[in-house]
Amino acid sequence: MDQLDSVCPIFCDKEGERLYQVGSGVLIDFRGHVFLLTAAHVIDELKNADLLIPHAHNEIKSVDGSYAYVKSIGSRDGDFLDYGYFKLDKDFSYGLNGLFYAVKEHELGVEKNYTKNELQDIHTENLMFLVVVQKQNSSHTVHITLVLPSTRNLVFLKTQIS
Repeated sequence: MDQLDSVCPIFCDKEGERLYQVGSGVLIDFRGHVFLLTAAHVIDELKNADLLIPHAHNEIKSVDGSYAYVKSIGSRDGDFLDYGYFKLDKDFSYGLNGLFYAVKEHELGVEKNYTKNELQDIHTENLMFLVVVQKQNSSHTVHITLVLPSTRNLVFLKTQIS
């Protein structure tokens, strides 16, 4: 699989309505945990609906795991902090194997000179991911910023998708 296989559709299941795609996310494997990076407006849908993704055995299952996102101040229209993620339950993430590819940590290039110890101090419980995809001709560059709330530090990661 290549990195484009890390893009996962996210469906919305509202009572009394047909299932529809509300957005997509990118799967990454970071510090031994699988994360589904998506937009905050997608996670906003949890207020009124269930979010589902394709899973093993041709099923579409509710996303199982914890989530975090930047809450909007007012409307999401023009919101430049429209970021969020799910930290997927380990057992749930196993059901994605073969369907999707979670970009591995070693495939993410570190933009700044961080020591291995500094990167090991990153705990996945309190992270916020900011994702920017930059298109250049036939390749894409994905910039991921990890926001560390406890220290207010930023870690910049980058990977190429051709």
